Amino acid sequence: MKQPVEFRIQFAAPFGFTPDLPTTDVVTTKPKWRVFDFQFKRGGQEGQEYEMVARIDPRDLTAKNAKFEELQAFRDTMVAMLAMSAVVPVRLLSQGVFTFQLDDGKFEATSLGPMRMTSPMVPIPSLAALVRGFDAPYAVQAAAYFLWQALNADVPLYRFINLAVCAQVIANSESTAPKSAHPRCGDPACGFTLERCPKCGRDWTIPTALREHLQGVITDKALLTEFIALRNLVFHGSLSALLGNQPMRIPNINKSLLLVLRNFVAAKFGMRPIRADEIPLSNLDIINLSMSVFYQMPAGERPEPGRLPAELETTLEHTARDLQLSGLSADQVREEMHRAVDRINYLTYSTAAAQPNSSGPNGSSGNK
Repeated sequence: MKQPVEFRIQFAAPFGFTPDLPTTDVVTTKPKWRVFDFQFKRGGQEGQEYEMVARIDPRDLTAKNAKFEELQAFRDTMVAMLAMSAVVPVRLLSQGVFTFQLDDGKFEATSLGPMRMTSPMVPIPSLAALVRGFDAPYAVQAAAYFLWQALNADVPLYRFINLAVCAQVIANSESTAPKSAHPRCGDPACGFTLERCPKCGRDWTIPTALREHLQGVITDKALLTEFIALRNLVFHGSLSALLGNQPMRIPNINKSLLLVLRNFVAAKFGMRPIRADEIPLSNLDIINLSMSVFYQMPAGERPEPGRLPAELETTLEHTARDLQLSGLSADQVREEMHRAVDRINYLTYSTAAAQPNSSGPNGSSGNK
């Protein structure tokens, strides 16, 4: 049997291990990927940084059947279990790398993405909002708070959730639509409205739909329709929002939604509206970006899995940054990724040539 698939990740968390911690467990169910064991290496100035390696049964997970979404879900579930077990925050220091053994001493290392994304400096046009913000109504301050959280989010889903809460706060405080809606026939040819209860004659107290409250804020009907649909999927706990191609709808809407809500709230503080091309690089959601590097080991040697050369990580980060700036179509993105692969090939061969006795990569690479 091939060597286990190794998943390596670095994170910071304020937990420790005690002598009475059970180190073995037997799972009676059959998960999709069976995990053999975990290894932890502790470090950092205060001993709160860890490198963890999970070894997965190679009969369950191979380089050929590995899907990016499933690899990412494995990482997220594992980190979530750690956080819930100790009830402490777990902050990622790397996105994680899977290492697969192929044939003839070859290996494939797949990085789930760059950890750090840098952006050019953005000038602040005015400091007046820092003064005016304290005079704004509490609801407007709350909307600004959730916009701030959306800007800080590095996961598209979390950004969308904060934008959705911001939109709800705006709807509750700024809408001029009636608070209650009359029942109406859903047939456009009819559209009959029942204004009062036919039995007692009382007015209705049925809350008006969120769509009605936001029509004056999100004036683009297509954007409003997509936002309401995704908001309902996410807030009502629909798994379809997290599976298949559905998650791609969220980053596709975030930029437009962020622009509309930011301009609406900013106007309350006397700020000028901005255009889509003025949103800084770090506030764009792009496609999930991973990269695989293939390399071969001399006979009898084993690689140190999970660590890509610094040059490869830098190229991956720069590729992600370039794609964020580009605004290209999906086909154009794929074409640009092929060019990135060529750059990776050059760096890979250069690394091997500079260190002929090392176990560094010296093959081809690609992206998924």
